[in-house]
Amino acid sequence: MLALLAIVGCFLITSAQVQEPCGYDALPRPSYLQGRILNAPIAGVCDWPWIVAVRENAFPNLRLCSGVLIGRDKVITTASCITRLNNSPASPLQVIAGEHDITADYENLYGRNNDTIVLVRSVVTHPQFVGKDNDIAVVRLQEPVTYGDCVLPACLPTSRAPGDCGDQLVEKCAYAGWGLYTDRSFLRSAKLRAAWGKYYNQALCSTIFRLGRNNLNPANTACVDPTNKDQRPCQGDEGGMVACAERGRWILESLINVPSCKDTYPTLGVDLRASTIINFINSN
Repeated sequence: MLALLAIVGCFLITSAQVQEPCGYDALPRPSYLQGRILNAPIAGVCDWPWIVAVRENAFPNLRLCSGVLIGRDKVITTASCITRLNNSPASPLQVIAGEHDITADYENLYGRNNDTIVLVRSVVTHPQFVGKDNDIAVVRLQEPVTYGDCVLPACLPTSRAPGDCGDQLVEKCAYAGWGLYTDRSFLRSAKLRAAWGKYYNQALCSTIFRLGRNNLNPANTACVDPTNKDQRPCQGDEGGMVACAERGRWILESLINVPSCKDTYPTLGVDLRASTIINFINSN
């Protein structure tokens, strides 16, 4: 009901900032994609060719963030996750593009390696990042990746115009990451998991939090509401994508930054349509 009330009189923005082809599946979408992050089967190899892992050199399978490729040498992830990783000149972070199984480097698809390991050149966090507010970081790679079957960029959304509420609710969205995958396990999933859900922008998300929890969500965050309540983001999915299908392409709307694990309240994600967020990404 909240969603219906909030979108009355509003129109949907579907355009995106496109500097090169983005948001298209490299391989045909499999009919069996019923995965989820918690309590879930596994997403298909190369289903989401813009998902990357950002990891420490010393602990590659344990200390990592999910991230999203938005250009040949540019990745975004959450600042709250990447600032917990050890990144030094002697041991720079690594980005694995085309990643699926975080326990296996150079995975094979049709007789070819489908992942690429690249060192990180720089990490820039939002100047107003604190706690979970403005929780975004831009990661630059030391060398560009080559696009292919399993490595393609996501499309960034347009900035939200003042007073516009056109993207309050987007129904057909997907999210993915390498977080906890059962209620009984404290281990992150070795393989990428994905699920379907809805996206609520920060205005509607704030209303939900005020009415449901008598609380405010962090600055510039949106809500992710799983279609199936048992298929929800959980710890370890930070930095993972929230992408929505618009006119035949996937538009990146958000990055998971406060996974709920439970269905008592929605997962929070960085609102990429917020002007301060998208302007930061584009300028770095």
